[in-house]
Amino acid sequence: MPGNEVLGCKGMKQFDASGAGALAIYWEQDFSWVPANPDGFSYACKPVTCQTPHSAFKPGDHERCVVTAFAKVVVTN
Repeated sequence: MPGNEVLGCKGMKQFDASGAGALAIYWEQDFSWVPANPDGFSYACKPVTCQTPHSAFKPGDHERCVVTAFAKVVVTN
């Protein structure tokens, strides 16, 4: 290995906001205020780029996100 080979992360720059790691592939509670809803909660989950327990690729995870975030919610199909 050459002596000038960079092995550390000292010179790394910020990741590109449009890179592969910036995809919104997880569900997270939507903290929006909705005055028409009881208590003003959105009672929804939204796609986010940070990792959460709820994946957009796993069937049923959006519903699980809503139920986890809002314990009083009863989901009907």
